[in-house]
Amino acid sequence: MASVPDSTTYDEARNGAAAYLQSRLSAKDHVTDENFEIPVIDLTSSFSVSLESRKAVAAQIRQTCETVGFFYITNHQIPEAACNGILRQAERFVHELPQSKKEELHLKNNKFGLGWEPSEYTSIAGDKEEKEVFNFAYEAALDPTGGDGKYKNLDGSTEKANLWPNEQDLPGFYQGVKDYYGAVLSLARHLFRLFALSLNLPEDYFDSMTTHPGGIARLLYYPPPKTSLADNPVPTQEEQIGLGAHSDYECFTLLLTSETPGLEVLKPSGQWHIASRVPGALIGSGKTTLLRHILQSPDHGLRIAVIVNDMASVNVDANLISRGNSKNNNGEIRVKEKMIQMENGCICCTLRGDLLVELARLAWNEQGFDHVVIESSGISEPQQVAETFTTELTEAMIDAEGMEPDEKEVFARVAKLGGLKAIATVDTMVTVVDAFRFFSEFDTAEFLQDRFGRDEVPDEDQRTISDLFADQIEFANVVIVNKIDRADKATLGRVKGYIKSLNPKAKIIESRYSKVDIREMLNTGIFNFGEAVASVGWLQSLHEMTVMDVHGKKRIAPRPETLEYGIGSFVYRARKPFHPLKLYKLIEGKFILLQEEAEDVDDGEDDEEEDENVVDGSSESGRASVSGDDSDEMSENNAAPPMDDKQILANKKACAYFSGLHRSKGIFWLATRPNQMGSWSSAGAMLTLGSEMPWFCCVAEEEWGADDDTIKAIRNDFEGEWGDRRQEIVFIGEKMDVDGLTKKLDACLLTRSEMKKWEEVMHDERSDDDEKEETLQEIWDDAYWAEWPRAQDEEEHDHAHHHGHKH
Repeated sequence: MASVPDSTTYDEARNGAAAYLQSRLSAKDHVTDENFEIPVIDLTSSFSVSLESRKAVAAQIRQTCETVGFFYITNHQIPEAACNGILRQAERFVHELPQSKKEELHLKNNKFGLGWEPSEYTSIAGDKEEKEVFNFAYEAALDPTGGDGKYKNLDGSTEKANLWPNEQDLPGFYQGVKDYYGAVLSLARHLFRLFALSLNLPEDYFDSMTTHPGGIARLLYYPPPKTSLADNPVPTQEEQIGLGAHSDYECFTLLLTSETPGLEVLKPSGQWHIASRVPGALIGSGKTTLLRHILQSPDHGLRIAVIVNDMASVNVDANLISRGNSKNNNGEIRVKEKMIQMENGCICCTLRGDLLVELARLAWNEQGFDHVVIESSGISEPQQVAETFTTELTEAMIDAEGMEPDEKEVFARVAKLGGLKAIATVDTMVTVVDAFRFFSEFDTAEFLQDRFGRDEVPDEDQRTISDLFADQIEFANVVIVNKIDRADKATLGRVKGYIKSLNPKAKIIESRYSKVDIREMLNTGIFNFGEAVASVGWLQSLHEMTVMDVHGKKRIAPRPETLEYGIGSFVYRARKPFHPLKLYKLIEGKFILLQEEAEDVDDGEDDEEEDENVVDGSSESGRASVSGDDSDEMSENNAAPPMDDKQILANKKACAYFSGLHRSKGIFWLATRPNQMGSWSSAGAMLTLGSEMPWFCCVAEEEWGADDDTIKAIRNDFEGEWGDRRQEIVFIGEKMDVDGLTKKLDACLLTRSEMKKWEEVMHDERSDDDEKEETLQEIWDDAYWAEWPRAQDEEEHDHAHHHGHKH
């Protein structure tokens, strides 16, 4: 909500805020009690590239400010996780922070009135208000733009004013506050632009005034009433809980409320109007809207069950789910729909077992559902959902620990039938993307924890937004490009081209408000697990390249039809290993490096003598920098400090040979890891490096697999003395400098003399594999590369998780 710019003084507040507000709202241009209603303003069009669309929203804001003075805003682009997270942090501050620690943050210790405000603390109007508050103001570390690193308080001073709990006293509090404040700060700056347009001023008129905004954020907690409403229907002023009547003196106020009612605004008559909570239609791709569209559609005549991760987020009306004996437009009787809520967003491991149980029960349900729509959460990998239908998962879950007897019975029954696919099959995999925000999901340094919060994503889950976004596109049969009205023609073309490059076989459907023909998604029969795995763009690029004349040179390049939208791909191949330091220097500073490393198997004991140069695989310590010295000598003295994520994003954008790169994936050969196949996967500026398996030439042929086609394919990758060891990386992007990137990668390969030295070590029959690797690492120090897991280290884990996703 926002209030009209006000000039209320402290004296006016003390002398009767209610009377003051009444005088303001009783002016002739304000609404009357009879037609008093707080309007809801949808900000969707305010983010449009069309100036006229933005002006239309600005006009609504002006009209509302000149009449009512308050309004709700929806589609404001503040992530739901951030909203839920800040409400949770407010509760944690009140209930989890010890009283002694709160006293250290008391606002009486801060001349700016920031910090902890205890319950019944006297307000500026002289009221004792029963509430608990934590106040904080702008600081550069909270600013998503980074600010200029300076502090500027309301009085113009530059000392650091905020008082924060120590991280050890309230872990994750500061990050939770930062996630929300950063989003609100961006929204506030956006609203200032709308206010400028509403006043017929240049849109950027207030931009320079919001560099160091004077906004104060308040986390307010109201205790439960001491008496019930039934026992005390008209509490006295002293018995009331909350803030007294007041008018904020900022330009405008943004309020986020919980589901508990209590907010009131003054009507012209002086009577108070309850501002009921309006569920925020928070920014998203439109997946929930699509689900509602499927359920509400009268055209398909199908009996549908729905499995969701968060029933509240769908906000489906009870009448929509319980349409017993209702008729659709064709006069067909609709049986009662069924909705099941999953308890966790990650459909993985044992949770896939939960999904299997629910699907089996639905299949055996006496109502006989035609289709089940699985609305997996935004953090789920679609391949994990599809794996639920495999026979292997069913058999594995029978002996899983922690299963209830009735669940074991379901697994046994399903296994006897030949797996879940005997009673239910995957029909279509659908991914919904936001056309307007599409590329921002790749140009981000965010991890899932950054976006969804620690309550939704466990600490060990180190997946990134850009990687997951690419995965969800690559595995889909149908990709719905939603909100096309918010993207111009050129952007829409780029989005479609990028989707085609990631998933050439996917059907692309454009939509507004996720309204699509249901027949494009239900009862299509188009999903095939094997094809889905093999149809991702990077994998197809390995097989569908052709020799073409590119800039006067013969090279391996994509087929011409893949260049339709200006987005192309090429495969880098080489049969010599990379020099570890040269390769690291090539990518360092242009990507946020995530290195998957071997897990500690020393019974949980810390290795105090661990080499400090080894890169940790976590989101923070898994990034490293190296000096510009070409020497192989690396030490703690010449290592540069870790680079800021925003600087890395800027570096990539400015890099001639990496700027246009959106996605890359493949395998690589590192000179110092002669027996392990390196895995390479990037999405946007996130680059994940590790190893998933040894080279096949290092594995006994009887372990390759029994399938003749598989063995033939493996043999086809062999060449010369060193077998299948090679560089094979697919690069997908826009206007890529193929020649420039190829030359840079070639320069990272061992030289002729270095290759000779490498071969001498590998030919030494007196040394075993481990000794050879140690010798190679003495020649070429690779301390900036994390230790890769060996094949035996993976035996206890029943399936692989890429992107550092661990369980």
